[in-house]
Amino acid sequence: MRLFLHKLTLALLVLFLFCSLLPAQEGLLQEEKDFRFASQLAEKQLYDLAAQQFEKFADTWPTSPRAPEALFNAAENLETIAAYQRAAETYLRLVMSYPEAANADKAFFNRGKLLAVLGDPLNAAFTLERIRIFTPSSELIPLAMVSAAEQFRSAGEPQKAFSAATAMVAQYPDSPARPRAFFLLSQLQHDAGKPALALAELNRIGSTRVENTLATQIALLRARLLAELGRYAKSDSVLEVLINTDTANDSIGAAACVLAHSLYSRGLYQKTVQSVERSLNRRIRPEERNRLRLLQGDSWTALGESSSALNTLGRIPHDSLGALDAAKLAFRLGVLQKRAGEPALALPWFSRILAQADTLAGLTTLQRLALQEQTAMLLELNNPGEALRSLRRLFEELPALRDLILMQRATIMRTILKDPVSARQDYAMLTSFYPASSLADDAALGLAICHEEAGEKEAAIRAYQNYLALYPAAEEGAEAERRLTWLRLYQPESSSTRDLWISSALQAGGDANAALAWAAERIHQDHDYQAGLNLLRQILAARGEREVDETTLSTLAGFAHARLAEKYALEGDSPRSALHADSLQEVNRFLLSRGAADQDSRVINRLAQLSRWSRIERPLIRAGMVDTLLVQIQPSDSLAAALKLEQAQIWYRFAVDSSAHWFSRADAACRAISSVNPPPRIRLENALLHSKIFNAIQRPDSAIQTLQDALTGGSISAPAAEAALFLAGLLEKADRNDEAAALYEDWLHTYGYAGRADSIRTRLCQIYFKQRQFDHARECMNHSDDGSALQELSPYLDQKRSETLLWLSAQAWLLQQDIPAAITAFKEYIRANPQGNHRGQALLALADLYTMTGNPQAAAGHLEELIAASPQDSLALVALIRTADLLYDQHQFREAAIRYARIKTAASGAVQRQAAMQEVLSEYKQNNFARARQLADTFKKSYKDRRAEALFLYEDGMICLANKDFSAAENQLKELTGKYRDLPEAAEGEMGLARLYATLNKTDEALKILTNIPNRYTEPRIVALSYINLGEFYYESRQLENCMAAARKALEYAPRGPEQQRAIALLVTVFDDLRLWDNAVVLLRQYIQEYPEAEDTFNRRMQLGIFLINLKEYDRGVDQLKSLLPLADAESEAEIQYWIARAYHERGDMNQAIIEFLKVKYVCRPSKLPWGTTALYEAGQTYAKLGNLVNARSLFQQIVRELGVGDQFGRVANERIREIDATLARQKG
Repeated sequence: MRLFLHKLTLALLVLFLFCSLLPAQEGLLQEEKDFRFASQLAEKQLYDLAAQQFEKFADTWPTSPRAPEALFNAAENLETIAAYQRAAETYLRLVMSYPEAANADKAFFNRGKLLAVLGDPLNAAFTLERIRIFTPSSELIPLAMVSAAEQFRSAGEPQKAFSAATAMVAQYPDSPARPRAFFLLSQLQHDAGKPALALAELNRIGSTRVENTLATQIALLRARLLAELGRYAKSDSVLEVLINTDTANDSIGAAACVLAHSLYSRGLYQKTVQSVERSLNRRIRPEERNRLRLLQGDSWTALGESSSALNTLGRIPHDSLGALDAAKLAFRLGVLQKRAGEPALALPWFSRILAQADTLAGLTTLQRLALQEQTAMLLELNNPGEALRSLRRLFEELPALRDLILMQRATIMRTILKDPVSARQDYAMLTSFYPASSLADDAALGLAICHEEAGEKEAAIRAYQNYLALYPAAEEGAEAERRLTWLRLYQPESSSTRDLWISSALQAGGDANAALAWAAERIHQDHDYQAGLNLLRQILAARGEREVDETTLSTLAGFAHARLAEKYALEGDSPRSALHADSLQEVNRFLLSRGAADQDSRVINRLAQLSRWSRIERPLIRAGMVDTLLVQIQPSDSLAAALKLEQAQIWYRFAVDSSAHWFSRADAACRAISSVNPPPRIRLENALLHSKIFNAIQRPDSAIQTLQDALTGGSISAPAAEAALFLAGLLEKADRNDEAAALYEDWLHTYGYAGRADSIRTRLCQIYFKQRQFDHARECMNHSDDGSALQELSPYLDQKRSETLLWLSAQAWLLQQDIPAAITAFKEYIRANPQGNHRGQALLALADLYTMTGNPQAAAGHLEELIAASPQDSLALVALIRTADLLYDQHQFREAAIRYARIKTAASGAVQRQAAMQEVLSEYKQNNFARARQLADTFKKSYKDRRAEALFLYEDGMICLANKDFSAAENQLKELTGKYRDLPEAAEGEMGLARLYATLNKTDEALKILTNIPNRYTEPRIVALSYINLGEFYYESRQLENCMAAARKALEYAPRGPEQQRAIALLVTVFDDLRLWDNAVVLLRQYIQEYPEAEDTFNRRMQLGIFLINLKEYDRGVDQLKSLLPLADAESEAEIQYWIARAYHERGDMNQAIIEFLKVKYVCRPSKLPWGTTALYEAGQTYAKLGNLVNARSLFQQIVRELGVGDQFGRVANERIREIDATLARQKG
């Protein structure tokens, strides 16, 4: 029974356990089904449903081991359907809910990538950085660090980017992501405007294999950097290798575009065409193909090959371009068709541009050009009606072009359709509603012409008067004055009906004197001289026996003939003018034979005399007869002044062209005019002529004063405009530039509509540049230069960007010593003017600027470009000399020697001698003793140059000293100081002797030499060098006060350059030793400001931070040092971080000091010097000060484990461990 009960109990227990496990088993089955269902949805590519099911799985089974996987899969499926925001949130949910999940690192990484896609690079970078913190054993850490650095760069945080990239490179030396990090570091240096450093970062990649896309990016950046450094040939070579690679990749098109643009911008159009042709045969992206064809088409156009350009550009599909680019392409094609003589084919392209809305930036200027071309094409096709219809439509559609549209409409109606009445309405609208338009003056003139052509004489006269009053200096002013004169004097009033009635009356025996009166009215009032003459002839023919006042009739005929002679001369009809002039002479002879002496007869005599005088063909004879003529005709003062002015002008022209003795006659004529108070116009013209005479006879003050007196009162007229310009030129010549600039400014304000305004504005800019008034100059330039909005279309435009202004701008930045701006400006000049007059000078200037900024690579590159581009140019030799000197200064003596040898062959005279000398010195510097001596002997036979001989002796002696041949060194240096004592090089020899004696411990002799040099030489550089050497001697013997005094004297004499740098460095060193850090800080700031690109400037900036910390200016010191971290190499980074930690320690912030010390060990890159170990020890010491002996012991123990007790650091750390152990033991006891 007991056995039965036992078995029953067991059976019940088993049944209970089975029943209790059944629901759990069912749950496991359901969990598996749910996960499998979501996976099957993903396999069926139902990604949105799959994502929902995976998220539902994680909600339903949050404790399942597969919940993190489900969330990861949900996020991946959301990524697949581009639901990036939800995907990023799902990855975040995973890492927040399951931070220990195996895929947490991947979730962080993917979330970082998605945040970048979503336009949040800063949070993307922070997310990627968390991988190292939350999953420290992840294999993704190196790639995540590089990716974080890239996102920091995108977020505008270059320092964070630099720190992340440099940390990755240091901590993961074997990571395949290192090339990507170096590439990023290069990009950061390039962003900072340091192409040489950027190239150095790329060079760190070396021969490491990288994937194709990155290799392409590296090559493209390398080419761009080489080009920026002026090494165009090497840049081209890199790009050509990339283009010609056998591997099919996406790099070819990008490289081809960069190469083609580089060649095109340098004016190498034929090479551009050839390069593009080769590239188009490769597989490239459509947009790159379009860009290449644009460059090829522009090159063909620049070469004058319109047909080839049309063929190339015609292959670009317009629908693949943006609106503005498509409009520019249409303009190109339109211009090319026009040049090909196909207006009908050109027209649709210009119409296409005008069909676009004018809301695009840069489109309005293009549309103005297109409108001009379209109208011209329609008129060439003899379709003015269509031109007008198009203009009416565009008037409503393109408000920004309305002034031009009105002008074109009016011009068509006036000139083509001969409808002046309709045309004048548009001219009037333009002048009324768009008075500031550059077309307003042309419209005002057009309005006057319309009135004239419509027969509205009085309105035309008023319109011409208005035009001349508003625009007296306009180019068409002379023609307007001619038209006004013609209207006033020669435009007849129509009285043909009455003429017929008078003629009939005469034939019927009417009153001849009444007809004579009518003829007088027709001549004097109606200005219908021909009609008057006709009436006079009829009166003579019909007079019969009737009495006629022959004197009156003759004077009327003479007057009519005189006016008609003038009229036909004005119209250019010389034969008819001569015919009437002859008739005038006959009338005058008749009157003289009759003894007529009345006023009218005297007028005719005067007119006849003037006519005869004006027809004299030889100017000198005509000028010589003026005074006789004045006596004969006794003209009015104004006429007399006009005649004397013409006389003076003739004599002035002959004085300039042939013989200067005519100046005195011209001067006398001008003085005579001034004495009679002539009319304002003649007074100004006379003053201008008189000023030119004074200027010609070297009396500039009189020339200036004459015009200043004449312009007093502010007259606005054509002569006043001319006089003001001539006066401004005289003031410029006299170096009175402020006055000249004021005159030009006033002229532009008054006569800015004139066609010469742009050239005058350029002259004004030049004065501003000369006066160093750069803000005024740039304001003036901005008015002249439209900013080159259509610069890329320059081969298709008549107007070009002002080369002069770009050149002046570059020089202005140079004069302002704004080096970065000057570099940019010179580069822009070269880009805009690849064949410019100053291209060689611009390349030389860039080389000088890069040399000044401590960028010798860029300097050498631009010099090489100049040599390659124009090898026969005189500037090429200058560039070769500069290149050789640059290499010499960089201690690249072998390369320098090669170039000096080339110069020696190509040059002559002093240049050849200098090159030969430098070649010898370059060989000495290479320790090529035999070669140097051989060249030196040859030099001495060819040239008598004691300075060169002295330099050779010095180098000889210094080589002997370096080789420890002290006896030979002493002999050479003594020969130098004795034989060439009168040369500054002797001082170099004496300093060499002092160095030799110091080496031989002959300190008294060394000191005697160094102290005597400043007393015997006056050249500042030599004196400074002597004090530097003296200071270094005192420093080595620890005579710090004497060293400081010598260094200060050296700084007093040293010119800007190497000597000043050495003096400052020595003085800073001794100030540091004497703990005079405040004095050192002042000097370091001076040094950093004056030598920002010097090789040791970074170290000086480090010193500045350290000295500020020593002065207890902790915040400023730490800020200074932190600003250097992104630029530091491994050694400097560790040292900088160590001093930052020291600053916190010294100010008493021990906890922060520990953190900063540990950064030296764990964040900074490994260094050769034991900064990490030192910092670890200091952190341990700081823990000990805080009483945290356990942590202190742990750090000391780490030093012992890493170095062992045999190392000095290990031994000291071990002693500290024993001390701590003893202390802890005492505390326990």
